[in-house]
Amino acid sequence: MAKIITARKKRPLVSIVILNWNGLEDTLNCLDSVRSLKYKEYEVVIVDNGSSGSLKALEKRVSKNIQLVKNPVNMGFAGGEISALPYCHGDYILLLNNDALIHPDALDVCLKTFESDEKIAVVGSRSYSIDEDGQKTHNFYSFQRIDPVTADVLSYKVDPGSIIDAPTVSGSGVMIKKTAIDAYGYFDERFFAYYEETDLFARYLRAGLRVVYNPAFIIWHKDGASTRNKRFMYYYLMLKNQFIFAYKNFDKSLLKDFKKTYFRNFRRSLWVYLKDRSKTEAIHKARVRSTVWNLIYFLGTIRSRRKTFSISPNFSYSSVLFNEQPLAYSIVIDATNSNSEETLKSIKKILALKSVPSEIVIVSRIPIEKIPKSIFTTIQVVIDKQNFKLSPYDFGFMCTNTEFLLFRTVEEIHNADSEKMSSDLVRAYRSIVANDAAIVVDKAKTIFKSDLAFVNGKNVHLVLIRKNDLVNYLDIHKTINSLNTSVIGGFINWCVMDCKPVARITVSTKNLSLNIKTPESHYTVLNNSARWHVKKTLRVLHLSRIISKLRKTISRHQLTTSDELPSTAHSILPSTKAPIKNFPVIINTRDRFDPLVTLVKWLESAEQKKIAFVDNDSTNPELLHLFAHTPYQVIPLGRNGLHKAPWESFAVRFLTKGLPYILSDPDIIPTEQTPKDTIKHLYSLLQKFPDYDKVGVALKIDDIPEHYQMKQAVIDWESRFWDSSLLLKKDVFAADLDTTLAIYRGGTEWFLSPSIRVAGKYAMHHEPWYQDLNNPTDDMLYYRIRASNDVSTWTKGNLPKHHIRALKKEGLL
Repeated sequence: MAKIITARKKRPLVSIVILNWNGLEDTLNCLDSVRSLKYKEYEVVIVDNGSSGSLKALEKRVSKNIQLVKNPVNMGFAGGEISALPYCHGDYILLLNNDALIHPDALDVCLKTFESDEKIAVVGSRSYSIDEDGQKTHNFYSFQRIDPVTADVLSYKVDPGSIIDAPTVSGSGVMIKKTAIDAYGYFDERFFAYYEETDLFARYLRAGLRVVYNPAFIIWHKDGASTRNKRFMYYYLMLKNQFIFAYKNFDKSLLKDFKKTYFRNFRRSLWVYLKDRSKTEAIHKARVRSTVWNLIYFLGTIRSRRKTFSISPNFSYSSVLFNEQPLAYSIVIDATNSNSEETLKSIKKILALKSVPSEIVIVSRIPIEKIPKSIFTTIQVVIDKQNFKLSPYDFGFMCTNTEFLLFRTVEEIHNADSEKMSSDLVRAYRSIVANDAAIVVDKAKTIFKSDLAFVNGKNVHLVLIRKNDLVNYLDIHKTINSLNTSVIGGFINWCVMDCKPVARITVSTKNLSLNIKTPESHYTVLNNSARWHVKKTLRVLHLSRIISKLRKTISRHQLTTSDELPSTAHSILPSTKAPIKNFPVIINTRDRFDPLVTLVKWLESAEQKKIAFVDNDSTNPELLHLFAHTPYQVIPLGRNGLHKAPWESFAVRFLTKGLPYILSDPDIIPTEQTPKDTIKHLYSLLQKFPDYDKVGVALKIDDIPEHYQMKQAVIDWESRFWDSSLLLKKDVFAADLDTTLAIYRGGTEWFLSPSIRVAGKYAMHHEPWYQDLNNPTDDMLYYRIRASNDVSTWTKGNLPKHHIRALKKEGLL
């Protein structure tokens, strides 16, 4: 029987393009990672963009499948990639940053993805970060979103774990089909660097092709290595190219909104720039000069816009930006009076909107099970344990992570018309961003039922709040320790008094009442029949401000002339007879479970029952289980706010209500000798030394085990806090204190000094100093993998660079 000879299917060739610009060491490391690829049908094109001192080393790497393109000058990312194109013979082109390392399976993953659908033109990667010490981390960014008003491009730090269509993906590691380039072109060299891939992928989407993200396509990347320490260059390129990108791709209505934001920011930067050029920050100089460049070459941008739109005149890029990605706002659902079934229905209704929010935060008093999963929208349940007097507004304000907020009850969401709610929220989002409004309201009672008290006794209905403006309002009004509808009403008044834009949506018109500049005209728009009420109210408010200032002045004078309290005291302490166990205890947590359990047990034995955990996006399963079953309050921030999180999230303010409070890291644990009256002793010292606002425990350094690799570094760093010149009395040192266990005066923000450290039998252990870092516990290992270099100092076996710099500055190294 004759053999049937079948032709072997030709394996596609992949062209890998790596740009080098004065980054020789990174480029060589990148080439080494490429050699480890399992798929061997590839060629490498190295482009040297006019580097100094790199060519000789790169020429040594030239071989049969490695070519070197020598550009005499730096042509940027776009120009460098274009110069490599004639040397690429592959069916696919892989763009790989020189400061990136690629996973051995990457080419196989990408090719399999392309084979799944012929319309896929682009496959983007999951990019894990490399820290400043060159270590691979578990922190990653995935695909990207494009703001439909500002044109800002933001990277997600989560993904669905599967292939997904995306508006754009990062160019640091991306594969492009060569036929798409042949048909619809390549990079626009005017971009130089930044936005060039976003512009290219928008063109492919317009042509009906797909841009997808595959989390199995993995690289490790030093983000921003080429422009690190070059802030002006970074801002200049970003702002210049943002303008070009928006003009080339945005639909007419979106472009109108973009121009408002872009030129408003330009005017502000120009004002700063003209006042004092020598002291102007890099971002303002960059914005002025990039805008001038864009105006000079504006005709070229218009021509490129026409060419782009000619690909598919009926294509709606706004539909992609509004319907295929979330909008950057958070909906806070008050489910405190609803059952689990009703709450789940409201969540599903929001997820069914055409334009979904980036985040949903549900505030409930019961656990909500079977929360639906969403690719785009982060869903978080916050359980109010009722240990503290917190409102749903408080929880929503602390635990949301977008710039714009919407507060609603479950009932209000049920009664809302989905289609209208979706369209109105889109309009509200566009209006608040484009017009720099502090708040968007609806007077016509068309979206929701809930009312907010307004200054003239009438009601308006909240649609969106700008969180930063609300933060500014709270920073000014220090006596507000909780949020509710009355406070939001006062916030609206404040916006009006300070002439901040307030936008309104109505049913009768498609246009929005926007960007009103005077207090009176604000009220005229919101309530045309109440002009005289406004004038009267403004006079009363102005008078009340004067009276308030006089009261503060008198109060301050009384404090400074009193023998009982000095002027440095932030608040009057309760009497010594006040029950210490009623003071709030706040523990700032991030993935540490073992030491936290030990600390909490000790606090309980010391009769501290009012405990709250401010959680910085922990994922440790044991810790999450503890949070789910603890009787204490958990504030899940949904972000890593680092060591200042309890204050910057307003958790301290809302939880303590101006009273003294106790705050600690989770890895401060008592010794066997630590007395149960430690908190009482710290509090007595806080009363005894009124010039100090924080009294905490010292950290022991005399019993650190030899197996701890950084023992000497700890002793060098900590010894200065034990200096005898700092003694106020025996075992009481006037020494800086960060977030070690301490009691604070009410109303205090984060600070290092004036502080007191209490030693002797009251000193405690810093748990990482008692670990063997070469053989850490599972709990420590989990934390170390996800820890931030910005605050994690003693857990990795070597000091991070920022800490070494601090030691040298102190003269300790």
